[in-house]
Amino acid sequence: MFLLAGQCEPTPTVQQKRLKLLYYTDSDDGSHHLTNTKIAAALVKKRHDVTFLLSDSCTKWRNASGADMFRFAVHRSLYTAEERERNARGMSRHALRGKLRGAVNAMKFLLRLRYSAEYQGHRELFNFLWSECDSLLGDNATIHSLREESFDLLIGDDLSDCQRLLAEMLGIKFVLVSGTGITPSK
Repeated sequence: MFLLAGQCEPTPTVQQKRLKLLYYTDSDDGSHHLTNTKIAAALVKKRHDVTFLLSDSCTKWRNASGADMFRFAVHRSLYTAEERERNARGMSRHALRGKLRGAVNAMKFLLRLRYSAEYQGHRELFNFLWSECDSLLGDNATIHSLREESFDLLIGDDLSDCQRLLAEMLGIKFVLVSGTGITPSK
């Protein structure tokens, strides 16, 4: 009979740093919302602190089930909840028709939206995409309070082009959650 004796050294555990994350998305429903909330919920389960940054026209999200696991920061918008909904539906219709499929088609669509007489009645969609970012970056009170929070990282959604500028203003890095295959240059 043999008896092996030994001492097992405890496996060193890696102390995971609890991160303070700012999640900026330009949607409060649909597939983007579903994807972002699932990612954010997984981060909360890993014990990270997640704050969603939304415009004051995103009213549905703050009252949705599961919203109580997150904190919210709200910036001023030029749009009402109804105008946001109308613009979101318009963009969805164009996306479902394939006009936004791929980077080249999306760029063609945006250029036509901006300059073509064919899209004259849809210019508010073009303005909506950029004015929400302008509203956020011009909301000094919100930017000041976000700086005071000292977030570790900004997580952004590909529905907005505002992440890089916002991260730069806050002095933090950012990551982009993208369903379109768009990759930032830096």
